[in-house]
Amino acid sequence: MDIVEFGRSDLTAGDFAALSSPDVIQPRGCLLAFSLPALLLRRYSENAPAFLSDDTLSIGAPLEACVGTALLKDILSAMEESRQLGRPALLFDTAPPRSAAMDLAVHIAGDDLILEFEPAGQPGDSGRLISQLRMVIDRLRDKKELQTLFAAVVREIRDVSGYDRVMLYRFDRNGMPRVVAEAKRPDLSSFDGHYLSTEDISLLTSSHYRRTRVRVVADVIAQQIPLVEPGDLPPLDMSFAQLRGISLVARSYFVSRGVRGSMAISLIVDDTLWGMIACRHYEPRIVTLDERAIAKMIGEFVSLQIAALIRSQRLEVTTRAHALIEHFLHNAASRHDIPSYVRSQLSSLMSLVDCDDIAVWINQDWTQLRNTLSREATDTLVAEADVRARSEIWTTECLPAENPVLGLLIPEIAGLMIIPISPRPGDYMFVFRREVVRVINRPAIISLPTSPENINIPPQLTSMQGRADSWTIEDEEAAEQLRSALIEVMGAYRQQQLLERAEADTRQRMLNDELSHRVKNILAVVQSLVSRPPPPGRSLADHFIALRGRIAALATAHDQVSRASDGGLLRSLLEAELAPYRLQPGTITLYGPDLWVPGKALSIMTLLFHELATNAAKYGALSIREGRLTVTWTHNPETKMWDILWTETDGPPVKPASRTGFGSVLLDRAVSHELNGTASRDLRPEGAVIRVSIPEIFGSLASHPDAANKTEKTTAPKQPPGKNTPDPSNDLTSARILLVEDQLLIAMEVEETLHDFGVAEVITVSSVETGLEAIKARLPDAAILDVNLGGKTSVGLARRLRDANVPFIFATGYMDRTMIPDEFQDVTVIRKPYGPASVIAALGALLPPRDTTAGPASS
Repeated sequence: MDIVEFGRSDLTAGDFAALSSPDVIQPRGCLLAFSLPALLLRRYSENAPAFLSDDTLSIGAPLEACVGTALLKDILSAMEESRQLGRPALLFDTAPPRSAAMDLAVHIAGDDLILEFEPAGQPGDSGRLISQLRMVIDRLRDKKELQTLFAAVVREIRDVSGYDRVMLYRFDRNGMPRVVAEAKRPDLSSFDGHYLSTEDISLLTSSHYRRTRVRVVADVIAQQIPLVEPGDLPPLDMSFAQLRGISLVARSYFVSRGVRGSMAISLIVDDTLWGMIACRHYEPRIVTLDERAIAKMIGEFVSLQIAALIRSQRLEVTTRAHALIEHFLHNAASRHDIPSYVRSQLSSLMSLVDCDDIAVWINQDWTQLRNTLSREATDTLVAEADVRARSEIWTTECLPAENPVLGLLIPEIAGLMIIPISPRPGDYMFVFRREVVRVINRPAIISLPTSPENINIPPQLTSMQGRADSWTIEDEEAAEQLRSALIEVMGAYRQQQLLERAEADTRQRMLNDELSHRVKNILAVVQSLVSRPPPPGRSLADHFIALRGRIAALATAHDQVSRASDGGLLRSLLEAELAPYRLQPGTITLYGPDLWVPGKALSIMTLLFHELATNAAKYGALSIREGRLTVTWTHNPETKMWDILWTETDGPPVKPASRTGFGSVLLDRAVSHELNGTASRDLRPEGAVIRVSIPEIFGSLASHPDAANKTEKTTAPKQPPGKNTPDPSNDLTSARILLVEDQLLIAMEVEETLHDFGVAEVITVSSVETGLEAIKARLPDAAILDVNLGGKTSVGLARRLRDANVPFIFATGYMDRTMIPDEFQDVTVIRKPYGPASVIAALGALLPPRDTTAGPASS
């Protein structure tokens, strides 16, 4: 690819007819054409005999006879130079045999040697012109920016040449010539920033402007000179001719511009027509051959400067883009959520490409930096990207023409660049450019004039809409660097996603297996608890209460294990189990380090301490207010055991048990069987002393922020389980309770509990929808809301109840309140499996106190 790329650079040879006439020349000189290799005169301009003061010129005359012996040697040397360099060779101030001093251009065209004679410049002009050339180059050499260079070029050339208007055109990537700098006579209107019309393009982009770097027309309406030639010769190739005539089309073009004299200097960058310096004069303007040579050298120097500045700018853009992308990649390496990171970096990424807005489509999500497009517009853009840019960058500067629907949806946008940013199709970055209205400078429609008075016709200015500024090679290279960087990070992100998904699937299978294992173990334990017959002398009701207490203890252990990654603190377990029995400060004392107990041991210990606490509350120290309980635990390094001592004092006299209960079974068998430990009991008159020792592998010291070593912790006194009764000041017997529970067996159990405590009416529903219907039909006095209802939550129902000033409690099997919004942090939560006492106590606290002073309600 060329360093500088643009649209149309060269047209076909047929453009020659639009620009020049091969059978005429301009009248400022004369032309002789000799055959090769014979060097015999084949054709000459009609004015040649008079111009050279040689009436003997005739077809077939030898070269030496036409130019003289003295000039022949110089012409032959110039012919060889032209053959080698592929361009005309110039001879200045030559002396033909019979005429005044002439400047001579020599070049080969096919099998013709063409000589073009023009009057020589004034004596001393060469030195003056060379001095001017040196000054111009010195002034242009230090320009560091393209626009600064352009402005200096047109100013310097106008000062040197004296033309009325000097413009520098630059061809955009579509071949449209735009005036990027101008120096003019003060009274002339400005063309700066204008685009030329399509009528100008074929003339300005003709291939002849790449071959002949300087093209001069002294007077566009002067009478042109025909060639004298035999009728059987093919047209003369005048591609490199200095004097070639202009066609009727070209003459009409210049006349419509009001131009009498013209000079065009081609700017060739990397062998491509990059732009042009157009000099216009509104009177005839003669430019000598040495002046044209100086203009050609200035054009070549400017072309080199343009190429150097473009390379410098591209290097600067590349370096800046590289630095920004390196910074982007460096920060991306530490980010886990790459899509969110890309979205947050849109502002910095926008600086890579000159644009008005930028957006990204990743993971079916649209993020735009400055504006917000409609859903229809974004969907249409993504659909366009799926067609145009699945694997490569796509650009347009005329979006309405490419996609009329988008032209209607986002009429302010005309330029669009779509960058695919991930290895898989579907993720894109969109770069937008707004419409830029182009002023088109069209020539006036006018007949070919016959006198100078018809010149100076103003141009017709029109506008072109629906286009943005063209995307440059620098824009596309920066976008390509960005695309490579984004594909790299997005590819790594996708790969990481796949790995994490695979790991998550593996973990999920392991969790499912572990959950299945634990559920089966819990069900097995519950089955063993249920299958034990009630002891002799115990009623079924008492046995049922004891059984529920043991299952609740299992639930407590399960919560402890789940909260603390397969284990829990012994202190936390004891505090939770003994909290209902702290009848007054000092009733219970706990002493020991923060002992971490793994899940298996925690379940056994929970059941054991539940049975010990229940027995102490029924028969031991916790059955009276004066009784005391102390639990201590220490590590025995000799036996490598943890010793736990349960000591009851100041209770009623202890009597030996007449039978072996469930607690005794746990103490005698579970500790040794499950934990390979030991257990003993000492039933002293002042109270029972229980010693349990477990291997140190089932306990380890742990640092826990909420578990400080305290010798005593007191709470408000509570009644022992089984003795809780509704607060007499809160009457449930006339209450209407709404129960929202999707598990039928649990719902039936709660209904039975509520009815047993005399609740007047229980309305049971299984979903949020049916709950809302029940509220709409009649408001309840209070409600019990299961948090999780088959994938939904009861939060919406809770808000409706709160709006209606109906008190409620939440019921959940979750370990914490993460499922409950902050707005309900003041709401009481009871955890499953819950006992009758906890349900009745929670509901009793919700209802207003009963007016005990009033008499019985009248019927």
